[in-house]
Amino acid sequence: MIMVLDPTNIIPAYTVSILFVVGFLVLLGTLFIFGINHALSRLAIYHAPKTRYNCDGEPFYIKIWRVFTVYLFLSIFFFVAMLVTMRFSGITNLAGSVISSEIGTIFLLIITRLLLNPISDIHLKRIYPKESCEGAIKIFKERIVSLFFSYLCITWMVFILYFLVNISVSIQISLGYFVPSDLFDLSSISLIFFSYVISLFILTLITEGFLRWRLPIDQTPWNDKKD
Repeated sequence: MIMVLDPTNIIPAYTVSILFVVGFLVLLGTLFIFGINHALSRLAIYHAPKTRYNCDGEPFYIKIWRVFTVYLFLSIFFFVAMLVTMRFSGITNLAGSVISSEIGTIFLLIITRLLLNPISDIHLKRIYPKESCEGAIKIFKERIVSLFFSYLCITWMVFILYFLVNISVSIQISLGYFVPSDLFDLSSISLIFFSYVISLFILTLITEGFLRWRLPIDQTPWNDKKD
């Protein structure tokens, strides 16, 4: 017996499925874009620290905590972006990719924070000779945010499209294209997670200590009620 497909039933169902998927992607994409842009913008803000000469500045422990929470939020996006980049670059060593992505994520977070808060305007004046110091810093910050924002958006778009193509396959099998299967073990995930968090926290202390010592050129007054 030959089964004949009825277009009058298939087309509406297919159309509804497309509308549902597109609507979900639009919602997810909107939240993603606003969230990433806000987090990167937060890293570009350096509140004047609290010192004996500035009692109204931001306490160091509050600065550490707020920067660290932004790092944690951005970590998953940078981590996946680096995994996708290496996997589609032809790297087949999945275990090595995970370790490299973990190290690379911390590196990108720290370098983003430092680039967005320059401590000297010597090089910026050479790059933008016609701009004032404030103008040069503003342009430089905007370009750094745009660079990392574009990188995250492009790689995550590729990542989402890959899952759409393999939507009929289980999530574990799909993720297995990027990470080794033994990573799904609880002990492996715990080891990676805690080593990452501890390393990130220590480097956050070092980075913020360095910025407190040298002090970025562009500083924003701290208001506990608003910030």
